[in-house]
Amino acid sequence: MKNIKKIIRNRLIASILFSLITILGIIFIILGLSLSKKTLLILGLVFVFLNVYLLPLIWFNYIAWRYYLKIYKLIVEEEILNTFAIADKLNKKDKDITKAVNILIENDLLLDYRFVDQTKLVKIKK
Repeated sequence: MKNIKKIIRNRLIASILFSLITILGIIFIILGLSLSKKTLLILGLVFVFLNVYLLPLIWFNYIAWRYYLKIYKLIVEEEILNTFAIADKLNKKDKDITKAVNILIENDLLLDYRFVDQTKLVKIKK
């Protein structure tokens, strides 16, 4: 649980930092134009243009990991091991839940769980 919360915290920090960089870029553009400083203007344009494309991706990544945390809690804390039951509880498609569980397994966040088939998880005893 600590690992997934750490991932989410890092994604949130990155999202906020990139949001602030966008604001900084706008300030640099204004200062660059008012003070006739080309370096500030170019730096501001680079910040703004990069963040126009990157910012939505970063925020969506954060939102996706929040979604994975919900699935993780359902599996580990509530011990719901059927993807159909998880999908029903979250009002999502079974395919989406299966993909999310695979991502959690690939990132070593569900170490003790494996799929028996594409719909049922089994806890592996160590």
